[in-house]
Amino acid sequence: MPPPLSAEFRPAHRHVHPLESSQANGVVGRTARNLAAITAIELPVPPGFAITADARGAQRTGLPEALVTQIRAAVSQLEARTGKRFGDSTDPLLVAVRADPIGDAPRVPVALHVGLPGRPVAPMDQLLAAIDAVWDAERADVAVIVQAMVSGSRDARSGSGVVFTRDPATGSPGAYGRFLAERDGDHWRSNPPGEPLYSLRHRSPDAFDALEAALPMIETGFRDMCEVRFTIESGALWILQARPGRRDATAAVRIAVELVDEGLIGIPQALDRVPAPAVARLQSPVLATDQALSVLMRGKPGSLGVGAGRVVLDGSDGAAADPHDDVVLVCDGPAPMLADAARGARAIVTAAPDGTRKLVSGPPAVSVPGLRVDPSRGLARAPGGRSIAEGDRVTVDGGAGLVVKGDPKLVAAQLDTTLARLLDWCDGYPDVTVVTEVPPGHVAIDLGAPEIRADLAGAVQAAVAGGAGRLALRVPLGGLDQLDPHPPRGPWAAVVAAPEEAWAARLVAARLARRLEFPPSNGVRPADPDVAPA
Repeated sequence: MPPPLSAEFRPAHRHVHPLESSQANGVVGRTARNLAAITAIELPVPPGFAITADARGAQRTGLPEALVTQIRAAVSQLEARTGKRFGDSTDPLLVAVRADPIGDAPRVPVALHVGLPGRPVAPMDQLLAAIDAVWDAERADVAVIVQAMVSGSRDARSGSGVVFTRDPATGSPGAYGRFLAERDGDHWRSNPPGEPLYSLRHRSPDAFDALEAALPMIETGFRDMCEVRFTIESGALWILQARPGRRDATAAVRIAVELVDEGLIGIPQALDRVPAPAVARLQSPVLATDQALSVLMRGKPGSLGVGAGRVVLDGSDGAAADPHDDVVLVCDGPAPMLADAARGARAIVTAAPDGTRKLVSGPPAVSVPGLRVDPSRGLARAPGGRSIAEGDRVTVDGGAGLVVKGDPKLVAAQLDTTLARLLDWCDGYPDVTVVTEVPPGHVAIDLGAPEIRADLAGAVQAAVAGGAGRLALRVPLGGLDQLDPHPPRGPWAAVVAAPEEAWAARLVAARLARRLEFPPSNGVRPADPDVAPA
């Protein structure tokens, strides 16, 4: 652990704050707050400082002189804490500079190895330019994090990794992740396969034991399953980042229920943690087990669900097909999550390891390691599997990790015990019912209307102002993605949904019941229990 801060780096009204105190000081982003939380539970975090989002003030270019003075003081503190000198010719203090958005952001620019001596630009000028570049590149409000670098490429006992505190596909407890030996964390951007996490036990047993001990502490601190990025430097563990982790539909339900059982969250929090589209995905039809399947490829389960269509190879002319066409996109690079072709696909097959895990609300997806796509020949091949040709009709089962020929028979999904418990908790809020038609005397709020989707709260206020005393939220089939997980308050009385999404509608009804603006019909508002009933 780095030594504690000296008192002179704690004056009030500063724009530069040590990471340890950034949770309480200034306008900083989520990453700085998360790092402060990790430091608070005495886990090893590389020392650094956060610069508030308002530090530049009205100045549109360059950095205010007062801010530069604070940055220089913060660097001096880093030198004292690390025992290294910024700009030293033999073993210099190097830092990473990254944006820390106040809200969500699709990308976070990072500058690594800032402060290397021997360049045309002096180390301090490198740092100031890197900080200035963050604000030049970002249009939204962002803070900046400057952090001492630790090296995962220093020696044979070094490396970097990404680990989840629970399996993001199934929700089962225990560390799940990958490790890159003798590589720095920036190598993960190219989505390498890496080694299984447990290979770290043989390379650096002490670091592995420290990581295993840290993960439950992080999960308890966040009260959630977390994704953790770490570096091992010469056998020493450093936590670089921790945040609530992405998870598939099955995992979302299991994790929420088990966190209630473990006393980390209450039932209301569990109901808010599970996305309604995830529950709808769990009600999707599945492949019938009483049939012979012509399996073309076997891979790792990705996003749940079953999707069928004609094969289109990424990079071919067909990849720009009509998004309303039944298409199964096949690609051998990282899953193109944001590509137009992927948005309209009925399913995705990709070679990206664990890449499909990001498609929680996207189409069914399977990851097939070693998949090779040849658009010029119109073929895709998997190791040990048969080839599939562009235009072939296939069905993808994301939950089972299968790609099968044609259109096999589908059957209704079965309710498992964990999801059944979650839905029983939903039914504990009975004042909002689930129906298939708008009941008499109710005013419908139709989520299928674009103007209502754009301003649901405004639609509720207008209905109430017009005298509506009982509102029914009408959700079109497949429209749950458009519903905010925290819907506005109002005199809700019903959720109108198709039978195919009845499970998810029960979850939505419970959320609306907890946000009733007026007393329910029986005069008794249901309690929000903190723990699961025995």
